[in-house]
Amino acid sequence: MNIKAASRASGDAGGIAGAGRGAFPPDPFYVERNLHSWASARVVARGRDYYRQGRVSSLDSVEGGGLVARVAGSTHQPYRVEILFGRSGPPASRCDCPYNWEPLCKHAVAVLLAWQQAETGSQPQIDAVAQAPAADEASERENTLRELAVLEREDRRRRSIDEGLRVRRTPAGGPLGDYAVSSGDSARKKESYRVVVRDAQWLHASCGCVDFATNELGTCKHVECVKRYLGKEGLRRLAAVEGRSRRMSAYVSPRGTPRGAFDPAAEIRFHIPPGVGPAVRKSLASLLDAEGYLRPSEGAASARFKRLLGSAKGAAVDIDPAVSEIFRREDDKSRWLRRIEPLRKNPERNAAWRRSAGAMKVKLHPYQKEGILFAVAQRRAFIGDDMGLGKTMQAIGASLLLKELG
Repeated sequence: MNIKAASRASGDAGGIAGAGRGAFPPDPFYVERNLHSWASARVVARGRDYYRQGRVSSLDSVEGGGLVARVAGSTHQPYRVEILFGRSGPPASRCDCPYNWEPLCKHAVAVLLAWQQAETGSQPQIDAVAQAPAADEASERENTLRELAVLEREDRRRRSIDEGLRVRRTPAGGPLGDYAVSSGDSARKKESYRVVVRDAQWLHASCGCVDFATNELGTCKHVECVKRYLGKEGLRRLAAVEGRSRRMSAYVSPRGTPRGAFDPAAEIRFHIPPGVGPAVRKSLASLLDAEGYLRPSEGAASARFKRLLGSAKGAAVDIDPAVSEIFRREDDKSRWLRRIEPLRKNPERNAAWRRSAGAMKVKLHPYQKEGILFAVAQRRAFIGDDMGLGKTMQAIGASLLLKELG
């Protein structure tokens, strides 16, 4: 999972940006009431211990509704922690420590507890949290991310309410299908986002917003808005309609950050409703994994998809436009690679090369030619050579060649 710790600010010690933020909350007890919804259980437990050990060595309020503190950690110098309270949701924090897996680190938690104690004169009542057994760094990170996923989903549910999101259009003929949901941005009140509901368990819902495409949670505030709109009675209707449905769906659903090269086709997913017969399910089993994603294999994704549709034995399949866009881009890339294949094999004999990268008044090293040709083949790329090896020259050469090729 690739959850972004968006509320942790970055940059120098100049402070956290205060746009959209308010003054101190009127009730300091909100820290102990909400802390478990702001940070994972492990971070809360460790921050509580730091607070009880008296590691918060200084604590000051700043203009605009924020805190600046020093917290003794594992280094010789204490960590500087900055916290800014908002009108809703968790506080934004910045800390000098390297922990960046979630919005609040243990030092920020210690500062919040110390602030509540200073404001109220009483000890924060934070329930004891059972410490997890020791684990290696990879396991610790995965455990933390699982806890964060729960917090992040709850955050989107709250935002769907706090930002006043509304369902503007519902599907015709039942609860399954396309919904239009308003934007939570006051500057884009007239815009709507497309939410598609495909099942009663909400495992196959999708939204066209950027957050859904990047958070890898399987939800967003617009999806949560539709859930709230339907309510319990709507969920019962969803289950009843889905149980009778025989229309399958192919759509794009972000999955966990890949360890290897990213393949857009790996995010093509199928929803097979209960009404689809066992013969069709069996024929699709070899082409889809346990979660319904298109299995990777040799050859073009579009060809694999066509084989899958053939295996559906004529069953109805709704294909989301985003799926078709993946295949369009794949075909476009294939045509491009075929076009420039002669150039890649022998650039010096190609007129486009001689008029562009080859005409630069510099002798290109073989690895620089390789970098230029790689970037041109991809049409967008990062060049990661060490300092002094001519990345700028490669970028200029690639730009000249791409321009020459139109």
